[in-house]
Amino acid sequence: MLETPDYLTAIQTVAQTDFLMFTPRLSLPFIKATGAITTMPLPGKEGATVIDIMMVYHKRTANSPMHSWAREHIKKIYASQQEHFDRKDEIELHHR
Repeated sequence: MLETPDYLTAIQTVAQTDFLMFTPRLSLPFIKATGAITTMPLPGKEGATVIDIMMVYHKRTANSPMHSWAREHIKKIYASQQEHFDRKDEIELHHR
């Protein structure tokens, strides 16, 4: 596993190893232009596969008020975003 804040380092690493990287769709033209990386969409857009999203944290932070607060806010933000995407998918289905 590699963790880097540098996007170009991540792309170069994927191009030179057997690593896998998740990236936004907006990056596809740039990634394809490198010619070194194969891309494929994630399954699930059409409802064929469900991808579980999980939050992982160390057990020593389980009872920390600060960490509990952060986890709750992350869950609320994710739920809000998921509702947004679900509504967007419903609108797209009605326009087909």
